[in-house]
Amino acid sequence: MTQITVKIFEEIKHLSEDERAELIEMINDNFRYAVDPEIEKAWADEAERRYDNYKKNGGITYTMDEVFKSVVNERNK
Repeated sequence: MTQITVKIFEEIKHLSEDERAELIEMINDNFRYAVDPEIEKAWADEAERRYDNYKKNGGITYTMDEVFKSVVNERNK
């Protein structure tokens, strides 16, 4: 960590929680990049498909452990 980074961090400690949260958002926004509209649409379509499937199956969900066990069982067949 550079000296300037350490100095900034020390200053941040004096901010309120709201100010730190706002600063985090500002820093995060600085890392944002242009989103490919085709990729954004593909994710939206996939989310819609998954939600429709969820509704169609009566809201049945599976835990992460259940999914992993199912995958392991399929591989061991």
